[in-house]
Amino acid sequence: MRVALLSDSHGDHVALAKVIADLEKATSVDEVLLGGDLAQGGPQPVETIDEIRNRRWRSVRGNSDVAPDSHRGRPAVTLWP
Repeated sequence: MRVALLSDSHGDHVALAKVIADLEKATSVDEVLLGGDLAQGGPQPVETIDEIRNRRWRSVRGNSDVAPDSHRGRPAVTLWP
């Protein structure tokens, strides 16, 4: 099993999109796991979280993760069970 581990996107959806493009070129990536620090500090925190949620990637909450999505009544990230 090949796992991609991503971390510290800090709300930069443009950069995340480039990483996703690279992942899609990679062979046999079975799962993507996120190490947190996903939203705070960047120009597109909601778009970044929406992208991650739509892909159903699991994540831990990093020390800078806040709830930019709280206006929707949902946590910012899905915590690893």
